[in-house]
Amino acid sequence: MEGCGDGIVSDSEACDDGNGFETDSCLNDCTEAVCGDGRVRADRSEDQIGYEACDDGNEVRTDGCTDECVMARCGDGIVRDDLEPGVEG
Repeated sequence: MEGCGDGIVSDSEACDDGNGFETDSCLNDCTEAVCGDGRVRADRSEDQIGYEACDDGNEVRTDGCTDECVMARCGDGIVRDDLEPGVEG
């Protein structure tokens, strides 16, 4: 049977790796993994392009996970707006 998940990229698919992993470069719906899709990639290390420390599935840069899939931290130049004053983080 042909279709998404058969390991063969067809015209309607961006990718098809034929596995059931949602944490690699090709998602189970045969779309490519991107920052903001709500899935943290496990197939990349910190020094590789495409690495995600987090992925909260939104494009908000002022919460705990930035829109670049990096954990927010003090000194990153972004003022978080998801915490109450005095709350650690």
